[in-house]
This record gives sequence, C-alpha cells and structure tokens, in this order.
Amino acid sequence: ERYKFTIYFDPFNEVPPQSELYALVNDPLELHNMANPENTAYYNPELIEVMREKLLLKMEETGCNFTPGSPYQEPVEELAAK
Repeated sequence: ERYKFTIYFDPFNEVPPQSELYALVNDPLELHNMANPENTAYYNPELIEVMREKLLLKMEETGCNFTPGSPYQEPVEELAAK
C-alpha cells in the first residue's frame, strides 16, 4: 500500500472531521501528515481530495454510510458535499 488515509469523526459532531494522510513508502513511521495544512512541507490538498473521493466511493460501494442511531447519520452524498 502506498498511502494511508484516515478520517476521524467527533461522535458529538462538535468538531469537524479530522484527516490524516501518509505516504507509507517514504514515511513508514507516519511522521509527516500530508492532510495537515500546518505541515507546509508535506501538505497535499489535491491528494487529500483524491483519497477522500476513493473513500466515499468505497463507502458507497460497501453500503457504509453511518447507520441510523449512530452519531454519523449523514448520507455519503452529504459527506461528499463538505
């Protein structure tokens, strides 16, 4: 695997989702988060968007869209719009 992309959701929806993106080949210890705008040497908004789209497609393909009763009830389409 070349990249690791993770989105963390606040269960109380008080904080926007946070992302982490690492290039595992060049950064196997996951020290340089390419999803952090403050990490100017590694920040890559284009790759973040590509990975986010892949994640949303996979969620749609597998039916993972945060089931009712969960704090994450937004349909995949609404997550994509953010």
